[in-house]
Parts: sequence; C-alpha cells; structure tokens
Amino acid sequence: MNILYKIYNKIIRKFVSTFNLGSLLQRKDAISVLTYHGIKEAKHSVNDYCFIAQDIFDQQMKYLSENFEVKSPENAFIDSYTNKKPVAVITFDDGFMNNYRYALPILKKYNLPATVFLSTGFVDTNDTIWFCKIIDIIESCNQETIDWNGESINIKTPSDKKLASSKIQSELKSLHPKLIDEKIEDLMRSVSREKNYLKTPYEMLNRHALDAMTKSKLITFGAHTYSHAILSRISIAEAEVEVKKSLKDVERFTGKRCNLFAYPNGGVDDYGEYHKSFLKELGVSLVFSMKHGVSSKNDDYKEIKRLFISSHFNMKQFSAQVHGY
Repeated sequence: MNILYKIYNKIIRKFVSTFNLGSLLQRKDAISVLTYHGIKEAKHSVNDYCFIAQDIFDQQMKYLSENFEVKSPENAFIDSYTNKKPVAVITFDDGFMNNYRYALPILKKYNLPATVFLSTGFVDTNDTIWFCKIIDIIESCNQETIDWNGESINIKTPSDKKLASSKIQSELKSLHPKLIDEKIEDLMRSVSREKNYLKTPYEMLNRHALDAMTKSKLITFGAHTYSHAILSRISIAEAEVEVKKSLKDVERFTGKRCNLFAYPNGGVDDYGEYHKSFLKELGVSLVFSMKHGVSSKNDDYKEIKRLFISSHFNMKQFSAQVHGY
C-alpha cells in the first residue's frame, strides 16, 4: 500500500508540475513553509541540492511575490488575517554568510520576510557545518580518487563528485557528532585540506551580518541547536544543552527572546516526543521539522511541516512543490 501511495503521489506531482496547476489546486487555508539552506553566485561542480544559484533564487522569489502572501512564521501561524492568496513562509537552515550576501538583497528587492535558523556555535568562526566540509573536500580535491572507510571512491568527474558527496554524507549522518568530526578530520588530513571556510560558499554568518540582517526588518532568527547535532543521535542531556545554548545565543545576538526552533535534518527519526515536550517547556512557540507537506494553523506547532527547495528544481517543479505537490 505504501509503495502504491508513493507511485500515486509521484504521478500527481508530475501532472501538476507539467501543466503548472499548483496555484489552482492549493487550499486557501494552507501555509507553505519553504526550506532553503545556501545561495551561491552560480552552480559549482558538486552542485549539492542544498545550495541554489542566486539567479534561480531570484526567479523563485519573484514567483512567491506574485502568487503568495509571504509572512513571517509568527504572522502566518499565530496572528489572525484574511488572505486573498495562499500564505508562504521562507526559512533558511544553518546560518550561512551567503544568506546575507546573496539572499538578503533579493529578499529586499521583492520585500519578502524570511527566517534564518542558526546553528549558533558556528557564528563568528571560520568553521562550518559538517556536510559542507564533505562538499568542500570533494569539490576542491584534484585527485581522481579519494579514500573513504577503506574504499577508493572515484571523484574524477562532476558526476562522480556528486555521487561521492552523497554517499559519504549518507553514511555519516547516522553517527554521533563526535564520530562525524573524527572521520572528517581523517579525510581532511588525507587530502591536506585546511579547516578554514572564510570566503568560501560555506562560510557562516558573523555578528556584523546578523546585525545588518536584523536591521533590515525582513529577517528574523530562530535556533537550530548549537552544533547542528541531530537530536536523536545524541543523549537527552546533550540534546538539552544543544537546544538551550542555541536559544540563549539567538537571544544574545538579537536582544529578543527566541521563540522559533528548527530540528537539524528534521526527519521523523531525527527527534522524538521528549524533544517536543522539552521545547514546549522552554516556551518555544513554533518548531519546524522536515516532514513534507503544506502546513496550516491546525498543525502540531512542535513539528510544523516544511517544503524542501532543491537546487535541482526547474520553475515548474518549484511551482508544484511550493503549492504542496
């Protein structure tokens, strides 16, 4: 039954995308919460699905401005309003410097609000999120192969590099953060890569950029743990520290209490009922997952669904996705 359901959904998405029917079929009470990560100047050789070229992002924001009422999370889920168009919420996970350099000017162009969920331990550092280290290592490596877990992986062509990045990320994702760090350190030593991501696409936000984004009045900030730890992969005690530190950091950065949180990775296996209850006890109003789908005011506000925006989408696919298909 599950396989048939997936096939049915795939056929529906293809149909809606091909004939550009999303805007006609979306419920007017739906809230489309979009998930972005990084915005690049242009496509790179590995072209990871989390990083979108700025010209594509501009087209997408233009589409949203014409077809949605784009609101902040609080305005979309908590405040009352009468909307003539479907509602969209724009979110960015992790807190990359490119959100400031490339995304903010485009958001200003269309006067669209957005929320950035910060992995706060990376702010004002030359470090970056673990999966970006994998992309950077493979993207910058001039070797034709790379050694990984006793296996020689081909990285000769852009297609090879993309497959290698996906394979290594998938294998690391299930591990404890400390073990992930150890394996990445080993990989970096093997290719003589330095741990400095300033002036790269994977550079993280600094306080100057955070202040400028806050002053723009378009950007709000939420928490995304301290070190981007997937909560279900660490102990309860570790998870509590990760959550509390990130909430306090966001408050320190912005001068305002942090009421927004997004689970790292955000799949149904990446957090549990304890984490939801703990966030409720801390008074966090809106918590975002990566459970797929459009949302509504009737949702569980401790695991709000979102729609992931991939770099591989063309505009018809983007339109279908943001309307929930």
